[in-house]
Amino acid sequence: MIRLIDSSFNNRVSIDLDGIDMPLFAHVYGCSLDYSAEPFWMRYASPFGSLTFSRFLYKKYPDFTKGVAEYLNGLFKSKIKFYHESVNIFYTEGDIVPHRDESGRVSSINIGLKNSDVAITSYSPTNTLVRYHEDKVDFQCVDGATYLLNTSNIHAVSGPRGVCRYMITYSLGIEYATVLDMLKQDLNGN
Repeated sequence: MIRLIDSSFNNRVSIDLDGIDMPLFAHVYGCSLDYSAEPFWMRYASPFGSLTFSRFLYKKYPDFTKGVAEYLNGLFKSKIKFYHESVNIFYTEGDIVPHRDESGRVSSINIGLKNSDVAITSYSPTNTLVRYHEDKVDFQCVDGATYLLNTSNIHAVSGPRGVCRYMITYSLGIEYATVLDMLKQDLNGN
């Protein structure tokens, strides 16, 4: 499931996406992650496209990550505490095949940063690959909008080659429904 949370992120904090200079490492889905302590890009690639996540972004861009964490803490006033050390960026190019996220990432908050609308994110409400293409629900992100995504459900991205879609991401080890309930409580002042 994908849920629009807010659409007022634009111009709160900025980062020069073309100026991010970090090494790039390939990662194979399902294999162990050997993290360095320095900022880097981690790419999952297939013949159809690629998904690239920043790691340890806060070490190189602390003002940016602190600004994002402050924004998220303002949305979730009391129920979830967001830390700038967990703010990252990902970008997609081409198609990302149906998958579930790994490493304890069961939900995420994503914010459209640049070219968010060039791709379609789809997810399976039935959470099965057998009928994925028949049952999938499509969703198009936009720059400046904040979304909650159930990454434990099967999801995919369809996008063009040659254009990168950039999103801010905050990984959560909390179930989608629980995060959504917390957000509703905060919005209702409970």
